[in-house]
Amino acid sequence: MARRQRDAKREAFWRRVLRRREKSGLTVVEFCRREDLSPTTYHFWRRETQRRDAESPSPDSESNPMATLVPVHVVDDQRSAAPIEIVAGNGYVIRVSEAATSEHVRLVLQAVSELG
Repeated sequence: MARRQRDAKREAFWRRVLRRREKSGLTVVEFCRREDLSPTTYHFWRRETQRRDAESPSPDSESNPMATLVPVHVVDDQRSAAPIEIVAGNGYVIRVSEAATSEHVRLVLQAVSELG
C-alpha cells in the first residue's frame, strides 16, 4: 500500500500547536476546547510527530532546533530581476519579488523564524 505524501504545512501547523499546548500549561482537553481543535486529532498528531521524529528527525523537531535557522546574508543584486522562493524549515514559503529590498527580506525572515 502506498503512503500518502506528507503535507509539510499541515505537519508544521500541528508541531506549532503541540508546542503551544505544552507551553500553555492546560490539559489537552482544555487547550483543544479553547483552540477549537479535536482532542482525537491532537493525540493523533502527537503520536505521528513522535513516530516521524523517531524515524528521521525533521528540521522542525525538538531534537534539531537549529535546523530551521540558517545564517543568510542578503544583498541587493540588480543583476537578477527574477523573483526568488524561500522554503523555511517550519513549512512556510516566502516568495520575494524583485522589488523587495534586503531590509524587507530580513524583516520577513525574522518574523517567520519567530513563528516557530
